Amino acid sequence: LSTALRSIGESAVDGFLPKYLREDLDFSPIRVAVYLSTAQVAGLIAQPVMGYVSDRFGRKVVLLPVVVVVGLLALALSVAGPGLSLLLIIVAKGAFKFSLHHIFIAAAIDAARGQAQSTVVSLIYGAGFFGAFSPAIAGIISDRYGTQSAFFYGGCVLLLPAFLLLMLK
Repeated sequence: LSTALRSIGESAVDGFLPKYLREDLDFSPIRVAVYLSTAQVAGLIAQPVMGYVSDRFGRKVVLLPVVVVVGLLALALSVAGPGLSLLLIIVAKGAFKFSLHHIFIAAAIDAARGQAQSTVVSLIYGAGFFGAFSPAIAGIISDRYGTQSAFFYGGCVLLLPAFLLLMLK
């Protein structure tokens, strides 16, 4: 459920971020590519660090705060101006976002305790299907309230897994 909610929130944010940068802020295609590429590079750097911390201190110790931070960063996109703060939000979100998926998988494998690990991993990937419809919902919201409202919607949904994680051991 946490992974499905994360997928729903991320697909709303990711679906509208390039549109927002190009159409609303009138960024050049090169500038959009640099912003989004920089976020991916930050994710590539952060993944092994977050994986190490997760292995050393536990999955929940990493998952809970990072899920909250990613949700808050998505909400911050809804109010950030076109300056340096926007770039920093996008880069920070990328650094954390790309690592989350793998730590969720590790947590699910841990929870399976050696039983049905492939099934658990396939359920994590299958939960991503629920995100397929989220950009359409974000589009309806965006048409009514503006593109930045898609980030607000996505950010709110991205915070929901944190509440679920709070209830787990």
